[in-house]
Amino acid sequence: ARIISRSTFKLECAVLSWNELLRLRREIGGTKESMNVYERTSTTKVDIELAWNMVMTMFPSTRKRHYYATSV
Repeated sequence: ARIISRSTFKLECAVLSWNELLRLRREIGGTKESMNVYERTSTTKVDIELAWNMVMTMFPSTRKRHYYATSV
């Protein structure tokens, strides 16, 4: 039988991290309305990096996997 934790710590971190991600995204990317097509599609890389940072903060075991995936 698997025991399921009733802790909500990871969910609370996710909400805080998501709000931080949105704040950083606004700071780095500015407003999307004033961007041309190239600038708007270039924001994907920043979004991916911010999302990975959020995941690595919430789940530290992913840091090792992310390091190996990006260093190859």
